[in-house]
Amino acid sequence: MDGSGSVADGLELRLMFPAGRDVTVEASGELDLASAHHLRSALVHAATGTVAARVVVDLGGVVFMDSAGAKVLATMAEVLAADGRELVLCRATPAVERVLAVAGFRGVTTVG
Repeated sequence: MDGSGSVADGLELRLMFPAGRDVTVEASGELDLASAHHLRSALVHAATGTVAARVVVDLGGVVFMDSAGAKVLATMAEVLAADGRELVLCRATPAVERVLAVAGFRGVTTVG
């Protein structure tokens, strides 16, 4: 499966499952209390739909994120780590990086 996507509550999500590679969740829009549960569902689907060692979350299109979004990411990082896997964040905007820093986000690899 490659490129499945959905739009709900101001958040657009796209999941990509390239064969033999990391699974990627692309997010764009607003990641807040109203939409965080959609990201959680997408990440659970990504984590259970593959044996990939890494789940990559591309945050390049996220224009706003609050603590609810940060909590979903932190919780999924813990779940994946318990299974010997890794959550990787990429392309976070400065505004998103500030929320992650204020939330004390740790234990997740971030890449440009």
